[in-house]
Amino acid sequence: MKYVRILICLLLMICTGCAESGFPEEETLSALAEAEVCDTNRPNYEHVYYSYYLQPGTGRISSDETGNVFSWHGNKFTMNLNIAAVINNAYYGGQEPGGVNGNVLMSHEGSYLDINHISHNYVFSVYDAGEHVLLDYRDDRVFMNAYTVYAEVPGLAETMLETARNVQIDRVAILEVFSYRETISNMRKRLDLFEDISPENGVIDELLIKHDDYTEPAEDGSVSPSTGDE
Repeated sequence: MKYVRILICLLLMICTGCAESGFPEEETLSALAEAEVCDTNRPNYEHVYYSYYLQPGTGRISSDETGNVFSWHGNKFTMNLNIAAVINNAYYGGQEPGGVNGNVLMSHEGSYLDINHISHNYVFSVYDAGEHVLLDYRDDRVFMNAYTVYAEVPGLAETMLETARNVQIDRVAILEVFSYRETISNMRKRLDLFEDISPENGVIDELLIKHDDYTEPAEDGSVSPSTGDE
């Protein structure tokens, strides 16, 4: 009987360990569902081709005319205009499928209403990257990417979708400028997010490009300085 009790305890420990290390898919789906119906806000950052609202707790590290690098609770994520999808929708009537290649842990298709009550479809995918994961969000206006650990996925998923809902784009300006370019380099931000190195101590931040002009958001919700145009 003593050995039976020991065996049961060991099995419980193993099962608990498996549960703790498992990917939080249900929590992520719940976070996305909440983000789909949360309140929207008018933009507080404006650029040439788009504008967006950045919620308290999310810092802006850098930005340019087509993309940004943000930070949420120490996790960097990028947001870029999905220029190819905007052009495809305008001239060919369909959204660019996009996406990345890899071992998919989850992929979820949903929809939301933006600040102008216009409906948009989106796809949120999570790809296995060893001890970490690559998050890939995209809709017909923007796409986002992040590299993080399992525990941060639900929060980042919610933050990404909330940010996307508060985006406004200038379709006319985008089509006028980018429709005639032979090549659209809209993947640059995602590639620039991670340096091609191996971390010495296994810390995610060692893989990310450093941005000297960045500080974490203050407790009052104010965001970090940026070198981009506003």
